[in-house]
Amino acid sequence: MCCSLSPLVIFKPLRAEGLRTSRPVVEFSRGPAASDASPTFLRSLGLVLLDVVSALSTLLRACQLTVLCTPLFVATPLVLWWPGRYLERWCDLLVWTVERCGPISTKLGQWASTRRDLFPEALCRRLSRLQRKTRPHPWRDTESTLVETLGTEYGRLFGRFDPVPIGSGCCAQVRTFSKQEIV
Repeated sequence: MCCSLSPLVIFKPLRAEGLRTSRPVVEFSRGPAASDASPTFLRSLGLVLLDVVSALSTLLRACQLTVLCTPLFVATPLVLWWPGRYLERWCDLLVWTVERCGPISTKLGQWASTRRDLFPEALCRRLSRLQRKTRPHPWRDTESTLVETLGTEYGRLFGRFDPVPIGSGCCAQVRTFSKQEIV
């Protein structure tokens, strides 16, 4: 009688910050041959690959943020040694970096612009630009969200969207559209 170890995947529910998720736990047990358990094994292999892709995505984002923030960190000693000479340029670089780091950084910059008791006046004045006008995201991002949410036929519901936003915040944009009559 031949005995082999085959993977058995057990899903144990986890609670993380109020969310119910399940995470597979791979255990090995004596049972049918490995070929009989291939769907379970393939599912656990797919979950492991998903974890690897997630880790690589996080590493890529960390590299992107490092590239974006390095000029700011390198320029900081110049501001500390000669504040009158380089402070305005450094503040412009800070706003540029904050805009490109994403909506959370932009929100933090908007908050910092209101705290004149904590930050220099020149910095608050430059960061206040994030209150009035932020850099809009491209139309292709909006369109991909529309397709993902409403399907490829979203044009039948709305007619035409204007690709240029009339208002842009750190988390949303306002665009005009023409409503199409549904017959």
